[in-house]
Amino acid sequence: MNDLLLKNAVIYDGSGGPWYRGDVAIREGIINEIGTLTPGCASETIDLEGRVLCPGFVDVHSHSDFSAFLVNDVDGKITQGVTTEVVSNCGLAMTPSVPERAGLLQEYMRPYLPEGVSLHNECSSLEEMMDRIDSSGYVTDLAFHVAHGPLRIAALGFDNRKASPAELELMKGLLAREMESGAVGLSSGLIYPPGCFADTDELVELCRVAAAYGGIYATHMRSESGDTLNAVAEAIDIGRRSGCAVHISHHKIMEQLEGLSEKTLGMMETAQKEGIDVTCDVYPYTAGSTMIGALLPPWVNEGGAARLVARVADPTCRKRIAEDMKKEIPGWDNFSRASGLANILIFTAEKDKTLEG
Repeated sequence: MNDLLLKNAVIYDGSGGPWYRGDVAIREGIINEIGTLTPGCASETIDLEGRVLCPGFVDVHSHSDFSAFLVNDVDGKITQGVTTEVVSNCGLAMTPSVPERAGLLQEYMRPYLPEGVSLHNECSSLEEMMDRIDSSGYVTDLAFHVAHGPLRIAALGFDNRKASPAELELMKGLLAREMESGAVGLSSGLIYPPGCFADTDELVELCRVAAAYGGIYATHMRSESGDTLNAVAEAIDIGRRSGCAVHISHHKIMEQLEGLSEKTLGMMETAQKEGIDVTCDVYPYTAGSTMIGALLPPWVNEGGAARLVARVADPTCRKRIAEDMKKEIPGWDNFSRASGLANILIFTAEKDKTLEG
């Protein structure tokens, strides 16, 4: 006897073939039969009346590790049909951390954290993070990347410099530990501090570790506007040198560069013919969301959030920031030029709601 019969469904079975009408019987949480079935074959029957029945959707670029960890909203994605999420993208995550620099990571992740939550006390490793989320009752399956940002913070904070051999070994060791805990790859956010301070060689070394565990490299590239071609070339080169599969996250072309995707996709196709495993994903709308620090030149972010706030409060620094925001600076995605200040909105301002919108 089956536990559940789903009658009169329009079935998209995920095979790539055309849809068809039919019934699906479930037993002990597993599909047991598909076809034209009788109501008596299951203890419960639901008539779908021609509604679509399909496998769960996989959200390949999510940041739900924050909400799964902190917010009791277990149905947020499953009610949209999403059953699996790939999280800790863009080099952003709450782990790993080390005691001596836990405060820097806490400060960096503050926009995502409720008051009173101490990251290092809650979890300092992916294993602890997964245990915490499992106990919260979050129902969607999560596949975790190891985020480059916390790795670099653990090793050298927000210093704008090349990692020393010892610092690189610390990052590689933390990455290996997290991969052994079940992570699926390494993610980077190369427009954000501290990722924007990392050179290509550092990323290649880390990707070699991820590749050794069968992991991938998912990257929010160093540029999605004026320097897009070089950013795609860097991502491909990292895959070539490390042997790691590369996935370019939310690949996009800013409005003034419309048509450039023919070149970027061509670069990926050429790399694939070379034997480099490179893919990308695209979202179906013309907007983005990011942290306000990404709007500022990289030098403003050196040293962490407290230093950023101090610089913004300094009239001399503000003048320099304003001048830099009018320029195209190599290695920095200048959103104020690419999108136009009129198209940039503040979504959340906790202490001054008049700034929102």
